[in-house]
Amino acid sequence: MRDIAFFIIAVIVLSAASYGGTYDLTIYQGSGFGIDDNPSEYESTVITVNEIIIYSLINPCTFTQWGAKMTQTRGSEQTEFSMKVGDVREYQVYDPNGIEVPGKTISINLVQVYGDPDYIACTISEPRGDFKIGAPAYSYCEDSDNGVDIYAAGSAYEISMDSSLELGNYIEYYETGRTKYSDLCISESTVSEFYCDNNQVSTKRVSCPDGYYCENGACVAITEDFCEDSDGRDQYTHGVVTEGVRTTTGEVVSSEEYEDECHDIKTVKEYVCSGVIADYEYMTCSNDYVCKQGRCVLDYDEFCEDEDGRDIYVKGTATYGFEDNGRIVSSDEYEDYCKNSNTVKEYYCEGISIKSKLYECPYGYVCSGGRCVSETYEECADTDGGDDKYVKGIVTYSLYEDGQLISQESHVDMCNGSFAVVEYYCSNNKVKEAMMDCPKGYACDNGVCAERKLQKGIATVIYMQEGWNSFSIPLEYDDIQTNCDGLLEKDSSGNLKNVWMYSLLSGSYKHPKEMKAGYGYWYKSERECFISLVGDEYALSGKSLSAGWNFIGAGYESAQFSEIAEECEVIDGPWVWNSENETYEESSALEKGRGYFVKLKSSCTLR
Repeated sequence: MRDIAFFIIAVIVLSAASYGGTYDLTIYQGSGFGIDDNPSEYESTVITVNEIIIYSLINPCTFTQWGAKMTQTRGSEQTEFSMKVGDVREYQVYDPNGIEVPGKTISINLVQVYGDPDYIACTISEPRGDFKIGAPAYSYCEDSDNGVDIYAAGSAYEISMDSSLELGNYIEYYETGRTKYSDLCISESTVSEFYCDNNQVSTKRVSCPDGYYCENGACVAITEDFCEDSDGRDQYTHGVVTEGVRTTTGEVVSSEEYEDECHDIKTVKEYVCSGVIADYEYMTCSNDYVCKQGRCVLDYDEFCEDEDGRDIYVKGTATYGFEDNGRIVSSDEYEDYCKNSNTVKEYYCEGISIKSKLYECPYGYVCSGGRCVSETYEECADTDGGDDKYVKGIVTYSLYEDGQLISQESHVDMCNGSFAVVEYYCSNNKVKEAMMDCPKGYACDNGVCAERKLQKGIATVIYMQEGWNSFSIPLEYDDIQTNCDGLLEKDSSGNLKNVWMYSLLSGSYKHPKEMKAGYGYWYKSERECFISLVGDEYALSGKSLSAGWNFIGAGYESAQFSEIAEECEVIDGPWVWNSENETYEESSALEKGRGYFVKLKSSCTLR
């Protein structure tokens, strides 16, 4: 359970640009974990190319093979050697303490020396030609949709690079090949997302949120046509019919609006919905009424007031109505609002008439809250209205720059094990998350705390040894009994004073308020004892694990960790404590009642 990592950086330094100088290939050795990674602080090996030579198997005037004379310098020691084209020389890698790293070497390969035999004199001191030393080949990763973006169908590319170095020139890398990995749908609701992780192509399965389905490698919103009539076919009310397309979660994708209007002094052109299609009818006003501003009204004096003066940078309200000798008979208010992210619908007065007009926000501005706001703008929306663990919500964060939506991400409330909800909410237009425990009598179901009646009938016993015990609770219990001294004893704060659990937030141990299924715990016993439980079986399926060390408890049924952790990239473990031998043992199986340590590269969910 010890973390060890090494890295090697090969740098080629050209100290001269013509024949006769020295050309250095420097190899730095160092450690990349927990230590300053500046390689200049570590001892290095320098290979110096002194001169280009010719190897002749017959006589000095016959061209046979190129090579080079070199000097190796490490500390105060120098060693001269020669290499023919095609030769490979191995160098041992040392850690920062000067200790050899077993099995770690770097190869220096004299790839090629160029020369023209027509210009070679019968000497080996000054042949004409260039040399090339093999520099390390490498590969890197590019992602067209810039990470895990389930709403964009992208591709990750594994790009292979090789290099050449000629006398007098800097090292030059060139592409030798690329492999394309495209996002794809593995079910109607699941996308396999390819992305770059430490310059390597990785993949993860991501479920599309509610209201979305997977199509061509991306989560696409399920849409439907709609038509809404604000006044319900009432010629005495000025109404607006909206026809468009929206997602099943209510987000409008596109729409058109049709406002009631006067056809003539006695007739209203009344817009109505015919199913999901906008239509209109001509409706006649009764005897004492006339048509004004798209509705039938008594023939009173009209008035109109606008509080923001047609200012697209201020959200205002325009009021249109009727009055009789200064007494307001009726009135309606019209608030400015955003038609879309770049367009504001501005209501204003033109004389005593109410008017509206769509205005595009200028470059660098977006529409939000019924007005144009400048530069970068963040927006956060939560469908359940906040941190409500009893309602499943979707939080959508949007970032705008220069008037354009540049990124958007959604977070869906989900279960963390059987008794906790990961609740997403908005705070100051930022996405926040909170781990919220379900109260007693509730369990997490599909991202919400739901009332749940435990069915008695399953009983199990967890046995403790003398000394330290790493254990877990395999049932969602409603009854617990024990003869272990002080196991259930609480301190003044209501915490179990003799039980410890690992806190991911602080990276340290703390006393829990209660013991729950799915978590690992420590308890030190003065004698052999047991815990008796009655409740429902617990399974690890759906439990979320975090990057770094996790202390988890096994479920009721034994399971192979590799089978339930297919989506997890395990760095170390699982490890289990052997109370009899007082040692950690690596274990591939998770057994009922035991606690296990496992270290992950990134967060994941057990299957």
